[in-house]
Parts: sequence; structure tokens; C-alpha cells
Amino acid sequence: YSHAKDLQTHTEAMITAFKAADGWSFELMGEPFWWSLEQLKAALPAGSLAVTHSQEPVAYFRYLKKQRPALVVVPLEDNAFNRSKSNIAWIEATMAGAVVLAPDWDEWRMPGVINYSDHNHFAQLIAMFAAGGFNDNDRWEQSRDYILANLTLDRLNGDRLDVINSLKS
Repeated sequence: YSHAKDLQTHTEAMITAFKAADGWSFELMGEPFWWSLEQLKAALPAGSLAVTHSQEPVAYFRYLKKQRPALVVVPLEDNAFNRSKSNIAWIEATMAGAVVLAPDWDEWRMPGVINYSDHNHFAQLIAMFAAGGFNDNDRWEQSRDYILANLTLDRLNGDRLDVINSLKS
């Protein structure tokens, strides 16, 4: 339940956004905070919200890729712990073919990411995305291209080797 406060912080915005995204379906992945889940289920049309519980990493990546989500939402409460997290969710979602909506924090200001500044902005951006207000493919390509050019192990291991060699000098 490590994301309980994250979901609770954004539940009302998620309800607003999901209602505005008429015809879309949404899925919570992991172990959802039950208060938020009950609030979402009560507010949304039957069948528009699914829950997929935590999975082992390999199964999770296969599932995510198979689902091919259009948008992956990263609802984080603004606190020191969350601001110290990596943007791995962006990398995972991009490799599954999704555009990412994430906080407007340094770690998440990456090519292709749609950044939200507060609860209202969060809801507005989901509704805009669902209405076709973003060029989804361009955003996804920006993320993918950046990741492939800068964040693959081949690239990072080359950087690591350069650091090691510079220390030997």
C-alpha cells in the first residue's frame, strides 16, 4: 500500500478526469488503496475500471506490453520521498507504447512526458488526452527516441567505463 496516499491525493481529480474521458476504460495496476478504489467504482460507469494486482516483474512487463495502454498516469503526492523516486515508470510505459502523464518535477520533465502541476491540471490533462488533445504518437516517439539514445545499458555502460577510466588516470 505504498501508493495509498498518492491515490488518495488524486482520487477526486481521477474521478473528474475519467468521467470526462467518456468511452475510455481505465486500469489500476498494483495493490490499489481500497478507499480510492471504492470511490472510483462508485463514480464511474460499470465496467470502465479494472484492477490488476501486483505481478512478478517479468509478468508485469509482458502484461503491460500486451495491454498497450494509450496513456500511463503517474499520480504522486508531492512529498520528499516521491520527489526522490526515479522516472522508471516513464521508461516502462514508453517501452510498452504509452504516453506518460507525470508530475511537473525535474525527474519527470523528459521528452514526450505530459507534466501536471496540480490536481486540477491533472484532471484537465487526462480529459484533453482522451479527447485527442495531444499528438500521442509524436510524444511517444520523443520519449522512445530519447530513451534509446541515452538510457540503454550499452550507452550507460559506456559512460560508466569512461568514469572508471578517468579515475585510473
